[in-house]
Amino acid sequence: MKKKVSVQQISMEELEQMNEQSMGYCPLCREWTMGCCEPDARKYPCEKCGEKSVYGAEDAVMYGFLEVTE
Repeated sequence: MKKKVSVQQISMEELEQMNEQSMGYCPLCREWTMGCCEPDARKYPCEKCGEKSVYGAEDAVMYGFLEVTE
């Protein structure tokens, strides 16, 4: 059974900061990791839930896990 993934909304400014800080986002546990990911990272291990589900901020937007708002 697949885990439900929810979309988190962020601003363009937040997205830029996340890219600069190499942050990754896990859509399964909705947690951020610091300094581990390039913006285009995919399926890195999550420090919180242990799944290979961390995406760089840009790819998280591209895959629909994050939604950029104004």
